[in-house]
Amino acid sequence: SVILITGGEPGQMSDLKVKKSVYKVKFFKVEYEEAVEIHDLARDEFFNRVKKIQYDLNVYDKDFDRSYQQESETGPDKKEESASSSNTFSEPDIDTEAEDSSSKSVSHPPWAKTLYRKVTFKTHPDRLIKLEDEEEKSRLVKIYEEVVESYANEDYSRILMAAVDLNIEIPVSEEIIEMLSSQSEKYVKDTIEIKETLFWLWWHVSDDEKENIVMNFVKQKGWTASGAAVRRSRKDGRPGKSLSWARKKLKP
Repeated sequence: SVILITGGEPGQMSDLKVKKSVYKVKFFKVEYEEAVEIHDLARDEFFNRVKKIQYDLNVYDKDFDRSYQQESETGPDKKEESASSSNTFSEPDIDTEAEDSSSKSVSHPPWAKTLYRKVTFKTHPDRLIKLEDEEEKSRLVKIYEEVVESYANEDYSRILMAAVDLNIEIPVSEEIIEMLSSQSEKYVKDTIEIKETLFWLWWHVSDDEKENIVMNFVKQKGWTASGAAVRRSRKDGRPGKSLSWARKKLKP
């Protein structure tokens, strides 16, 4: 393979190439985190709206009614909390997989061990006690915590990011370039998956289109179909709205 020489001795790869790959990972990481934030906000908004309709109807649904049991235990103040944990209408899991490092013997690459020690040496909370700049102290402590977790999960890209942020000399090798490239591709793939979910669509459509999405979801659940929606009075004694009310409300 051809190695691009941008500086240093002939035949040596410049650390600029590694830094460029690090910044690329950082960019796609921020894009991914932004997509996750939007996805989660949209998911909560969607299910809160659907849950309000189910609450008004007082219609029984085995998936959604799990939360009513929880509400009766926690009190009425909790009724407006997110319903996302009380349904089975879920999108693909977007969380990155992380193995428990305590359950296996991890053999870290020598360069990662060295870089990890350098980063944690600079950011360990015990070494920051005399630092008067509280904002900088918080930044460094956050880096320390993230790096410790990333190291345990063998996510070495985060350690490289921290090293660049702290102006620590970083190792240069094709192995590291390939690892960073793979991490960038993973962030891109995960971001694309998020943007293909219903919740992402929900966040980016008009209010009228959101109502249509809710209407279709409620119809699919069978809450407005005669004989399909089994109604009941819960512990609070509410009779619930009529099915005709629901059909009128959800009429396109």
